[in-house]
Amino acid sequence: MRPTPTFVIIFQLVLCCMTIFVPICRAFRSTSLIYQREMSPPSPLRVTSTFRGATNVDFEGKNIKPSVAIIGGGIAGLSCAAELQQSYDVTVYDTGRLRPGGRASSRQPRDPLKEDEHPGNFPILSKFRYDHAAQFISCSASDTSKWREEFNKQLEKWVDQGILQIAPVDSMYALEKKGPSSWKWTCINSKSDDGSSTKSTVEFYYPPEGMSSLSQAMMKEGSFKVEQDVWVSPSSGVRFLSQQKNNDPDSQKSPSKWQVRAQGRVLGEYSHLVIAHNGKCADRLMSQTPAKDVHKLLRVNFNDRVPANGGRKMTLNSLYSVTIALKSPSPLSRALPDSFLCGFVQGHPKLSVVSCQTQKYPPMSYGNANDETIEVWNILSTATFAKQHKAPQEFLPEEVVANVTQQLVEALEEIVVSNIDNSPLLDQVVDSRVQLWGAAVPMNVWNAKGSKSGFVWDPRFQVGVCGDWLVEPSIAGAWTSGRCIGRHLKEIRQARQNQNDQSVGLDGRFEASSGVQRLGIASLDGPMNDSKENDTRLRGFNTSPGSRNRASNKHQGESGSIRQGNRVPQQKKGRTIDSSNG
Repeated sequence: MRPTPTFVIIFQLVLCCMTIFVPICRAFRSTSLIYQREMSPPSPLRVTSTFRGATNVDFEGKNIKPSVAIIGGGIAGLSCAAELQQSYDVTVYDTGRLRPGGRASSRQPRDPLKEDEHPGNFPILSKFRYDHAAQFISCSASDTSKWREEFNKQLEKWVDQGILQIAPVDSMYALEKKGPSSWKWTCINSKSDDGSSTKSTVEFYYPPEGMSSLSQAMMKEGSFKVEQDVWVSPSSGVRFLSQQKNNDPDSQKSPSKWQVRAQGRVLGEYSHLVIAHNGKCADRLMSQTPAKDVHKLLRVNFNDRVPANGGRKMTLNSLYSVTIALKSPSPLSRALPDSFLCGFVQGHPKLSVVSCQTQKYPPMSYGNANDETIEVWNILSTATFAKQHKAPQEFLPEEVVANVTQQLVEALEEIVVSNIDNSPLLDQVVDSRVQLWGAAVPMNVWNAKGSKSGFVWDPRFQVGVCGDWLVEPSIAGAWTSGRCIGRHLKEIRQARQNQNDQSVGLDGRFEASSGVQRLGIASLDGPMNDSKENDTRLRGFNTSPGSRNRASNKHQGESGSIRQGNRVPQQKKGRTIDSSNG
């Protein structure tokens, strides 16, 4: 009998060792993994928010909260994100280069220039803080709209936190034409003659650090993610990844997803999608998706007026914003009251709003003590003027910029300073900047049939829409709409039953906003907007308005004047100022 070769013996020994030790190693590895899971802390990204004590991660540490992509980082989008953050994994995509906010937008001192901008552009204005779109948030105690109470409480909260302050008394004016060449300024937030109580029921709020600081405060208070300077392509930026056959809900085997894309790459996939902006981009963004009922409401016209019946599509106007720097004391500051912050021009073909930004945001409050010799003013055009001078808003031709600036400055000079200074106001401008808001303010609002919801939701595709055009064209309307759709999605998750998820707001009709048509800008409360158009809308949202007479010496003192020199004496009895051209 031949002896067994050595290599065979070694092979047999290896097999025996494997038979004994492999099960032991597997058992040890399993025990080690269990110990590691128990001892390792969860990822910070997975525990930034919780849903009322519910578990947000599974036993492997994976996020099990449903996800939401919000396209648009204006007030509506941020309000929606804040409402959803405890229940959903929320990501906001915003196109703003530096910060979110949409039309609640500000320029801040020493903001970095765009890559294609010359370093010498705006050498003076770049040192100042100024708003170049929305100027104030108005609030009226006489407004009985049902949805206002909650927003009024939010205003009070923002004031308590120092995010907003109340405009000082005798600082807000309306300018009305009284004759062929005569205009009258009337204070709309004055005190009674004895100084004991406010004669006007309207108050105006603004952030002490610029309108954009409101959106930044909303973002900082939240635990949601904001992806800044992201251009979600209108042509293919969102795709519905259906797990159904022919989009038949009954054939669904696994949840569908919304894919968000930018610059040819996938940014993420989400179980829900909220469109929180409007205009051509929102129209095109949803046009290639199966959510046709939602896209139908996002189709848009651009005009300075709408039919009396509201029209068949969302209609947006356009506005020019011209910001100028003048040496102080300027003819404007010498012609207007010392306390003047803002004036709303009524019935003028070119002008809608004029505001002194250095009175609103004193340079000393942000370290510009050496720039008190400069005054910064912002002029907003009418929608009709912007339509007549429409141009590509991203690339305004130089001749358009020069023409728009000249016409608006000369129009302001004509109604304010014609008798104050012999030198043309335009010659005294030391720096200027022009922006065209192509999709500025909704001219009509969507009045949903039955529900009066303030938002749109299509459960078949888990997609919704929020924005001021669904409530009222204002910051209050935008905040309310975002809040409403956020609450609806929270209720869906709390119910945990998709069969309770029904469509909201898809049926209805557009109604003309009389306030916007009359003012040309976003709706304002108070004497200039006595319309009751919203009293019959959103009936389920509100009780009586809360107390809003909260101005204090601290709030008023933060709006100190930088103006110097002697003023032309003004007739302040009755809070009116007449300006005649001869």
